[in-house]
Amino acid sequence: MNPKHLIIFCLLLIQLECLSQKDNKRIKLSEISLQTGLFLESNTTASLEQFKNLAPQSTILESDLTEYSQSISNQFNGFSMNSLQAGFVIKDKKSKEFKNNRIFKIGITQLRSAPLSSAYHRFSELRYDTLISSSTGQVLFLDSMITQFYTMNYTSSQIRLDLALVFSSSSAARLGISGGVGITAGTSFNSGADITYVRSARNQETDQYGEPVEDYVENYSHQSQIENVSSGNCTGASVYLPLSASFRIGEKENIWNKLHVFCEFRPGVNFSFIPGIRTIANGSAQVGFGLNLKV
Repeated sequence: MNPKHLIIFCLLLIQLECLSQKDNKRIKLSEISLQTGLFLESNTTASLEQFKNLAPQSTILESDLTEYSQSISNQFNGFSMNSLQAGFVIKDKKSKEFKNNRIFKIGITQLRSAPLSSAYHRFSELRYDTLISSSTGQVLFLDSMITQFYTMNYTSSQIRLDLALVFSSSSAARLGISGGVGITAGTSFNSGADITYVRSARNQETDQYGEPVEDYVENYSHQSQIENVSSGNCTGASVYLPLSASFRIGEKENIWNKLHVFCEFRPGVNFSFIPGIRTIANGSAQVGFGLNLKV
């Protein structure tokens, strides 16, 4: 995680903690958690023109793709994720006591998103020679089988403000579960389009019935070209449901009694606001493991 982002988060945390230390405080710091894991996101298939707008300086996309077929896919991409959050509890107006099972979390999350992708393919068969046996009259054909692919992916690293309201089980129990609702919003850096062209060709000998000749040794060739084109940054946001299970490490009254290990699953919807492109909404999930310190 970028040190600048950690500094900003620490300053915000100090300010909130100072407010909670007042005599008439209504909020107080209850926990700090750190987790790492995977951010999974389905991608949306974009058009060729959209990728040309994202990467106008690409030389690969200058090729004529009118005879190519677009592949439609909706797969999940996974990238690393890191999150740092502080949890606060709020005093109930009627009982004048803090509700320890209702936690408001604020923090920062760093992730990488790949909301857009596209692929075009073409298969062609070219007969370049015909052989006729002088002794048997058998006819053999020499064909060149050519497969070409263009793949495009738009990715961006993002830093987001992360807010959540979580309801947890009893804090006295060693095993705990929690659930709630959360939102994130932030900006991106290192955004760009990864564009790849692959061409593979092989020679094949077949008889007059279209069957390959078994003792023929195929000649195979492969070539590829890759571009990483920088593009304008985007804005990202998400809504999610934080679902977690935790385990308190220690039982005695010491530091281990305040330390929990936890795993968290966040199903949700991720939004990408890309300049020059429409707003993209994709299904997402975050899976993380971390440490939680009760204060």
